[in-house]
Amino acid sequence: MSLGNVSVTEGKPLMGETILCIDDTPQILLFYKSLFEDQGYKVLLASTGREGLEFMKRHHVDCVILDYQMPEMDGAAVVRYMRQHQAPPPVILVSGSDLPRELRQQVEAYVEKPMRAKRLLECVAEVTGCEERIHNEPPPEQLGI
Repeated sequence: MSLGNVSVTEGKPLMGETILCIDDTPQILLFYKSLFEDQGYKVLLASTGREGLEFMKRHHVDCVILDYQMPEMDGAAVVRYMRQHQAPPPVILVSGSDLPRELRQQVEAYVEKPMRAKRLLECVAEVTGCEERIHNEPPPEQLGI
């Protein structure tokens, strides 16, 4: 897996849902990969907003987990581009800072850092319509980033 470029990792999808995770922090991408593959999702990883948008042009994506604060193209810019240029999948925005109200209204869910694995899984299950999907108990620790 290369975190400098977009990477694809495949777990054991139960229902074929694909999650695109966009974050500039390699440790967070590895956390997402482990968490979602353990639940049977297919996981796509991008380390920049631009890479994530390019990935969405080439792959079907059921849900996007998007970091708000990234260099070059932040989460708000990614959301704006997605809304202008395509029928976007549900977006879950992740941030350690407060989000502008208008941005919160443009995404399906918002998760604050430090994030809890269970909360993130619940958000993904809700926005993809797969509430029964959480079949493995996530690790109890928090990702304190």
